[in-house]
Amino acid sequence: MISKYTGPALSARFVNVSPIYDLGLTDSGSYGQMLVALFSGVVWLSRDALSATHIRFLLKSPGDSQFFAALKVATPYSPFSKFTIEGALIECSLKEAGAASGAVS
Repeated sequence: MISKYTGPALSARFVNVSPIYDLGLTDSGSYGQMLVALFSGVVWLSRDALSATHIRFLLKSPGDSQFFAALKVATPYSPFSKFTIEGALIECSLKEAGAASGAVS
C-alpha cells in the first residue's frame, strides 16, 4: 500500500534495460520496444498476479517518456483510468476488468 492510493500499488523502480542501447548494440526503436514490452509485463503482473490497481513505473530518464506518450490519450479500450508522465515517472491506475474491454455498465 502507498498512502497516495486507495488500493494496492505496484512500484517498478531501478529497472535497467539500456546497456545494449548504450553500447550501440541496438537502435532507439528496439530500445523503445523493450521498454514498452517491460511496461506491458508490469501491467500484466499488476492486474493478474499481484492484484494492484495502481502502477508507479520509474524510467531511466525523462527522455524515455517519449515511448509512452501515446498512452496518455484516453480511449475506450485503454486499460487505464488515469495515465500520467511526470519527468521519469509514469503513474497510472487500471480500470476495472470489464471497463478495459469497452463494456458498458
